[in-house]
Amino acid sequence: MDFVGREKELQRLREKNWRNEAQLICIYGRRRVGKTSLVEKAFQDKLLWKFEGPEKLNKRFQIEFQTNLLGKYTKGEMLSITPKKINRWEYFFDQLIMAISDRSEKEMVVFFDEFQWMAEMKTELISVFKFYWDNHFRKNKNLKVVICGSISSFIVKKIIKSKALYGRISSEINLQPLNLEKTKEYFSKRRTEEEILKIAMTVGGIPQYLKKFNPDLSYLQNLNENFFNPDGYFFKEFDRIFIIHYGQNPNYEKIIRCLSTGSKDANEIIKQTGLSKGGTFTSLLEELSMANFIEKYVPLDKNLSNSKIVRYKLIDEYLHFYFYFVLPNISLIMKRGFRGFDAISHNYLSQWFGFAFERLCSKNANKIADILRFSGIQYTSGPWFKGNLPTKNSSNNSNTNSNTNSNTKSKSVSAQIDLLFIRKDKVITVCEIKYLQALSAAKIINEFERKIAVLKECFPEYGLQKVLILESKEKVSAQLEKYFAKIIFAKDLF
Repeated sequence: MDFVGREKELQRLREKNWRNEAQLICIYGRRRVGKTSLVEKAFQDKLLWKFEGPEKLNKRFQIEFQTNLLGKYTKGEMLSITPKKINRWEYFFDQLIMAISDRSEKEMVVFFDEFQWMAEMKTELISVFKFYWDNHFRKNKNLKVVICGSISSFIVKKIIKSKALYGRISSEINLQPLNLEKTKEYFSKRRTEEEILKIAMTVGGIPQYLKKFNPDLSYLQNLNENFFNPDGYFFKEFDRIFIIHYGQNPNYEKIIRCLSTGSKDANEIIKQTGLSKGGTFTSLLEELSMANFIEKYVPLDKNLSNSKIVRYKLIDEYLHFYFYFVLPNISLIMKRGFRGFDAISHNYLSQWFGFAFERLCSKNANKIADILRFSGIQYTSGPWFKGNLPTKNSSNNSNTNSNTNSNTKSKSVSAQIDLLFIRKDKVITVCEIKYLQALSAAKIINEFERKIAVLKECFPEYGLQKVLILESKEKVSAQLEKYFAKIIFAKDLF
């Protein structure tokens, strides 16, 4: 199954054009999330001309590349490129307009993929496109023009919010990774729910990543081949993201590496990376946030727009796994001397799964709200803290062994809640998340009571709902069932 889900997005793209003019659609999202597949699936029964911008080619080669594609679509009807016009986008668009005019009675889609590379991350092409949109493309009601890009900040700032194309965008789609339900659907019956959960915690719902899991191999076998092998896809993916994709500006990688050891505020990031505070630094954070690599957040009871407690955290599953397991062992992996998960202690692996399960539950907060039957009530959700935040450090050792546990340290905190819902009906739903049930029921309850005491001080007018979220349904004690109002299991999230 190469394509699952995206029902709402497909419906929007296939919507019958009730306008008396062409549609201009913008799609953006991180690499590998499935933007191209979405467009090709949506318009598989339409006349679709796709023009893709290759990375790092200059203007002359971009124009030549797109013109050659146009020649293939028109079967050589177009004029050949002349040296005098190779450096002007107008030449390409003039030919494109003529070709579309000959087919104006047919429903047609012109798809500009990876538009930011086609434009060389500059605005010149956008200005040229605006002219042709206003004077030509827009007048063809049978035409849909799709602009797509994996540098979300460029698509949003330079196209969707630009003065040049203001008010001209018919629809925009910020394509997100697949949720757990669709991830399970992708694997159909080829994987157990336990394996699917582990895959989701390891690489998220990125379709291209899910395709790399060989159905004939176990979860651990796939990771050994793809992460702990110098020829493996996921071993090389980090370089593809931060050397090829963001390579012209190494500061993206600096920020990501900084946040790999735990959440930080802007001043901490500046101090550790050596970057300068200002508009450029803010733009870097915004761009990484738009790409869903990091997230900006404050305590739930604070306002993001004016809170002084603003922090940033790494939220990409693949990067979390890479920094935790691959980077510390990269030298051994390159020498083909690392035995994969056989070399990683059980405690260290369990610890990582615990953190990953917390992140997964936070990303599926809406599903948890559905299960608890308050999704129809307005709420905010996420981790909540009072006092200093814990710092969870990835290992920086070249060898991962049973002693690596000491690399994960926590500063003292007043309270740290895994997942909290502050509801409009004056109820706070407090979630305790445990991947493994290694702790005794008494210890879980005692720690939870300490957190509840802090919450009651901060929210004296709210009622409290206590929820426990567990990976496994095995051996849930009667003491836990009596204490918590609801116990949710990982299988319920699918």
